[in-house]
Amino acid sequence: GVLWIMDDAKFDALLEAIAHRKPDAAQGRDIWQFAMDRWRLSFPMFDWESAADGGRDALGASGLEERLKALRLRLQAWLRRSGYSEEIIQAIVRAVNRLAEQPVAHVKQVEVSQWVNLSKNYFSTSFRAITRMAFSHYLQTISVRAAQELLRSTNHPVYWIAERCGFADQRYFSRLFKEQTGLLPSEYRQRHAAASDT
Repeated sequence: GVLWIMDDAKFDALLEAIAHRKPDAAQGRDIWQFAMDRWRLSFPMFDWESAADGGRDALGASGLEERLKALRLRLQAWLRRSGYSEEIIQAIVRAVNRLAEQPVAHVKQVEVSQWVNLSKNYFSTSFRAITRMAFSHYLQTISVRAAQELLRSTNHPVYWIAERCGFADQRYFSRLFKEQTGLLPSEYRQRHAAASDT
């Protein structure tokens, strides 16, 4: 999850887990790549490319720790630019964390605002300011990203993936997927299957 961004205890626990695993340089790089793919889903508007700088390099435990500390500072600064209080930013991060764990295109905004004890209107305004995306657009984006991952990593049929990501209507899912990626889900899968074979 992404709770470590604003929660010091969670961040310390993350660093401890890395120190405990004592990853060698190659494992460190793999951990970083895996984590970045997960975190990217949570904040699509954040500039992950420059934050991931050097992410292809080999990374031992101490390098991983340094890179995480730098990433955390950049993410915190980006979130705080919204001007909202730490408490509200933490509430939005908790909402994002929960949504990214199980992306579903049909979850209601009122339901999510209740998870974090904010009124629907205040949640809507603060969510947009902090994540730089309207709630409905955010849900669509993370649901399509989750679908991309499933298309790359599984052989499940497109209708199954659409349902799994919260789309009851496969045609709507395919249209939205093409709007966001430039490809239909089947084309996306073919292109990525070909890429992983080479």
